[in-house]
Amino acid sequence: MGRHLMPGKPKVLASAVTFGALSRILQIVVRLSSVPLATRLLSPEVYGLWLIVNSFIGWIAISDFGVPTALQNRLIVLLQLGDQDRIKHLVAFAARLLGGVAIVVAVGGVLLAALVPVASFFHVQPGLSTQFRLVLAICIGACAISIPSRIGSAVFNAHRRLNVQPLSEIAVQLASVSTLLLATLLEWKSIFALVACSVMGILAGPVTVTFLAFRRYKFSIGASEVNAEDRKSLLSKGVFFFLTILGELLIFQSDAIVIGSVQGAAAVTAYLIPNTLWINFLQIQNVYLRPLWPILSEIYVRGDAARLRHILLRSLGGTVLGAGAFALGVIFLGDIFIRWWSHGVATLPPVMAWGFAAYIVTASIDNVLAINLNAFGKAEFRFGYTVLFGIAKVAVAIAVLRVSSIEWLPLAFAITMLCITVPFNTFGVFHFIRSLSRANPAKGHAGGATDPEKPKR
Repeated sequence: MGRHLMPGKPKVLASAVTFGALSRILQIVVRLSSVPLATRLLSPEVYGLWLIVNSFIGWIAISDFGVPTALQNRLIVLLQLGDQDRIKHLVAFAARLLGGVAIVVAVGGVLLAALVPVASFFHVQPGLSTQFRLVLAICIGACAISIPSRIGSAVFNAHRRLNVQPLSEIAVQLASVSTLLLATLLEWKSIFALVACSVMGILAGPVTVTFLAFRRYKFSIGASEVNAEDRKSLLSKGVFFFLTILGELLIFQSDAIVIGSVQGAAAVTAYLIPNTLWINFLQIQNVYLRPLWPILSEIYVRGDAARLRHILLRSLGGTVLGAGAFALGVIFLGDIFIRWWSHGVATLPPVMAWGFAAYIVTASIDNVLAINLNAFGKAEFRFGYTVLFGIAKVAVAIAVLRVSSIEWLPLAFAITMLCITVPFNTFGVFHFIRSLSRANPAKGHAGGATDPEKPKR
């Protein structure tokens, strides 16, 4: 596949996929090892509070307003044009912008940690409230520091240095799992053992990658006059990516807070441990989807609709086969694995197993379609129904938890996704590829470097 996608550089994609695969495998190993280790060190209630903290961390992640993603797409266009001055000015502007956001997030995080009514809202012992507030403040502070450092990955990806980010992630994952193993050996039965691993994962990789990017391409954050068109593209696309991420956070990060507020922190553990099966599959899927993003953006710039269609169909076919096989494993072996893995803290009843199987297949197809739309620079097309699905998912979760139990949540989520995001994403991807093909009827290829927002007509 690399031979067709990246003429003249066939090893770039293969290298990125290899290192990306290793990074994802290590992430899965860390996640798989952290659950049994954490259930040994912490009670279900305390571990549930930690999962709620992770949800808050996910919400803080949207404070970059989608700027790194919009920056990557814009840099690909500017690299096609060969305008190095505009690139340097744009990167400096993005760094200053995100630096200001980081200060606001740090201050807001302290206020959030102080004001959350932990004991009453999440149904936990009053003695755990102070510990929760301190942990939340530390993690939000680390997130704030990491916000400007998200620029590095965008810069390297736009320059086709696709293996830099996964290499940094590999180093961080090794350090994180080593820290967790050390805490277990020392019997450090405290939530702060998980805090140490989390802070390392939040900060070490992004900060290192951004430092290397600024050194490699001689960027600075000093005052400079950014091109008006570049600034508009960065901010407008960033807002749409932000709104889209907001919807995705409602999708991915709302479960712990909703379950904890309705049924208590201990119930969070009972649901989110089996939920890790679904998250792990999406991590595996992103091994090849992440390197495709900048490549698909470049192909879209060239106007090669035939190549885009070919890659999309291959990606969807592989996804259906892989997700289907994994879903069967969840149905027949999931409960045995969950009981062994969590030391009996969680189980996977048949209804939940079938629900997660349906959720895995549906979400993996939706993931392929969403990656294509993001690569086309069409975030504005996605954000409306993504937010709609996120709101619908929260509403469905509250309704299910009040009338039934957490066992029915995965199936309800799968049906909701199948009715909202999958149809819209399918229509969007094929619509934009078809429009590109009509704009270039001869070979489905537009010569020259153009803005992906405005393909040649």
